Amino acid sequence: MIKHSDISHSSISVTRLAVLLMAGGVPLTLLLAFIAPSLWAVGGGWIAFIFSMIIIDALLTASAYHLNFKCTPPVQIYIGQDEEMPLHVEFVQRPPNWLELIVEYNDFAKITPTSIITQLVDSIAKPVFRVSPLRRGQLKVSRFWLRWKGPLGLASRTAIIETNIKVPIISNIKAIREQAIQLFSRNSFYGLKRQRATGEGTEFDSLREFVSGMDHRRIDWKSSARHNILLAKEFRTERNHNIMIAIDTGHLMSGLLAEMPKLDHCLNAGLLLALMGLRGGDRVGFYSFDAEPGMFCKPLAHASSFKILQHFTASIDYSTNETNFTLSLSILGQNLDRRSLLVIFTDFCDTTSAELMLENIGRLVRDHVVVFVTFTDQELEEMVIKQPVTTEFISQAVIAAGLLKERDLVLSKLHRLGVHLLETTPTKVGPELLNKYLELKTRGAL
Repeated sequence: MIKHSDISHSSISVTRLAVLLMAGGVPLTLLLAFIAPSLWAVGGGWIAFIFSMIIIDALLTASAYHLNFKCTPPVQIYIGQDEEMPLHVEFVQRPPNWLELIVEYNDFAKITPTSIITQLVDSIAKPVFRVSPLRRGQLKVSRFWLRWKGPLGLASRTAIIETNIKVPIISNIKAIREQAIQLFSRNSFYGLKRQRATGEGTEFDSLREFVSGMDHRRIDWKSSARHNILLAKEFRTERNHNIMIAIDTGHLMSGLLAEMPKLDHCLNAGLLLALMGLRGGDRVGFYSFDAEPGMFCKPLAHASSFKILQHFTASIDYSTNETNFTLSLSILGQNLDRRSLLVIFTDFCDTTSAELMLENIGRLVRDHVVVFVTFTDQELEEMVIKQPVTTEFISQAVIAAGLLKERDLVLSKLHRLGVHLLETTPTKVGPELLNKYLELKTRGAL
């Protein structure tokens, strides 16, 4: 609820109806002065009458200090998920029939509709704005503009209410947790591969008596001869692997894709992998880079560390700098003291800018398992398959086909280096990355 000090400005103005009615007296006065000069005062009297009605309507209009205003903003907003911001406006005296509201805010979100015209019921209006986050950061709602008319509709009052509403916009942790629960449940019910204590992997667990249906290659002949019974080895999936998630924050990653910056899609997928990796007994860390190395969080263990990773990733900001792969990936390699699974989220636009990336990723492949994650360029693909109508469309299709060819060339070079490629869409990047991680872990590639 606002106080009187929160109202920074209140003013009275005439409406369009009042202007039209008053302006109508001018041609009436001229017409009477031409036809019947003795009656010209009637036109002047009309203007004076409308002016007096405007003054009376202004006096009857509800005062800005006779309203109670309350805004209930969301505690936090997840990127990619809309939230509602309800308002409560109550007039204590002389309530108007209609109320118009406009909100002023910064560019971290989009609030719709731009203006609301709502009818008051029992002196109360309850409009609702919808907040659509555009990028991570802090949404600041600085002020609300309220306007209402007097009972005659000739005067209107405008009130500006200053607010200090700050709502953090964070990565969509809620969706990540829901997706993780679905994946765990799906694997349990339908028998898809997931980490088990025994039976998969390459780490020796125990010996058991060989039964029909077991793999003959797992028979331990020495132990069988010693115990005079056919014994087979059982294995389990290794734990305590290092997973390092490296995210490029350069200017290419700030571009919008499916109504969200690429960087936020990468953060959501990285946090999903981190949640599943920590629950599976592995160690997970984060690293960001653009022109210079950014945030570095060493690999942490235990599921309780997910909140720490979430806190560190909240500091990863958007950048307009060109990515320096040589410096950033060299620093990353120096900070890793054991074999790790490196998940690199990045993007490139041509073969020239990708040369240094290829060279430095090639060095990392020698000591680590590298998964390269990028998004398909749907805009270029649409240009290629779109039916050409004009010569301009034909030129665009040819250029787009050339860029896609260069992109495929870079990806093929990465494949020859031994990098595991993952070129996908924003909606599939999380599950596909998790499937790749489980596949590599089950194969014992880590």
